[in-house]
Amino acid sequence: MSALTETELVEAVRQGRREGQTEMVSRYAERVFAMIARQVPDMMDAQELTQDAFLRAFSHIDSTTLTRLRSPPGSVVSPTA
Repeated sequence: MSALTETELVEAVRQGRREGQTEMVSRYAERVFAMIARQVPDMMDAQELTQDAFLRAFSHIDSTTLTRLRSPPGSVVSPTA
């Protein structure tokens, strides 16, 4: 599934396809964790917050527009509602 564009990936998650969620976590988990870990000293807390970020993103993905997901190369994509 990794050949999907970001638009296709978001659409897969919107449709509730588990493989879309898995792919999104695969693509972005390390970057999201790194961003959180720079701000939270406890690594267990950072891991939990990373999971929370994805759960929140998945639960609000229908209210997120694709234009808000676009980001410059090398930046972290972290959809918010």
